[in-house]
Parts: sequence; C-alpha cells; structure tokens
Amino acid sequence: ADENGCYPAGEYTVTVSGLTAANYSITFKAGTMTVKPNIIHVTLEVPSSSKVYDGKPIPAIVAKTDDGQTVKVSYVNQATQEATTNPPKDVGVYDIEVPEGYSTDAATVTITKAPLTVTVTSQSVTEKEKVVFTSTISGFANGEDESVLNGTIEYKVYRRGTIEVTPDANGGY
Repeated sequence: ADENGCYPAGEYTVTVSGLTAANYSITFKAGTMTVKPNIIHVTLEVPSSSKVYDGKPIPAIVAKTDDGQTVKVSYVNQATQEATTNPPKDVGVYDIEVPEGYSTDAATVTITKAPLTVTVTSQSVTEKEKVVFTSTISGFANGEDESVLNGTIEYKVYRRGTIEVTPDANGGY
C-alpha cells in the first residue's frame, strides 16, 4: 500500500491474525481483494478520420481528460500491428489507442492510396522502324518520384481498327 493506504490495481490475498481468547479456538481464513484500475476516460480530438496519401503525416490526434490534461496516443497499424506514437503518413488503417489506465471511444484513421497516372507518350513511326516506348508518370506526392515504385513498366501494342466477326452455320463465331 502507498502512504494513503491505497493499492495498485490487481488481485490480492488478505490474511487475518492477531486475536487470542481463553475460551475460543480461533480459525483465521484468508480472503481476497480485487483492486480495479482507476480508468480515466479521455476524449479524442480527431481532425479527420481519413485522407489520401500526400507523403505527410496525419495531423496529430489529441486525447484530453475531463480536466484538460493531454494524454499521448498510439497509432497501431491494423495490418502489421506495429504501434508508434508518431502520427503515421503511409497508407493503412490505424487504430488509435491510449495508455493503460485510460479509456476512450474506439477510433481509427485511414490513409488511402493516392492516384498515380502513367501515360504512354504517343508517337508516329515508319514501318520497320524500331520503336522505343516512353511514358510519363504524374501524381507523385510531396516531391516523391519514380524511385518509390517497384517493378518495370511493360508495354503491349494492340492494332486499332475493326475486326469483322462472322457467325458460322451453327450460330457460333
């Protein structure tokens, strides 16, 4: 117990002793004590529950007690279960958690993928001329470039025009 006679949360066995009597045989039986945690409810101030990836961390989420004290939150990535106290910037769904001894309503923040467009550079060539395809990529966030991409661009060429389809005698094509 602390100086005020208070115990931390947990399960305790309580024993009793110290009494005597000339005419009694005293049996002492232990009891138990459960100390529940003093849970403090906090209110979350969530600027936005979702955003599109922009390469920047989400605005910090503030958790406050009723008397105005600020409590640091954790962001737990649902896919990896990795937790951090720094606001996340990468795509994912993040559960907002408060430290032990505090409670709050469930909250999540979602960062969705940003759109990226790959456009083939149109060109005109002569038959039997070797073609080198190129493309441009637009939509990168926060100064990022092709270095954040994986893989290699693959080009497929399809002849433009109309294909004539004639049914056969059995109604097939």
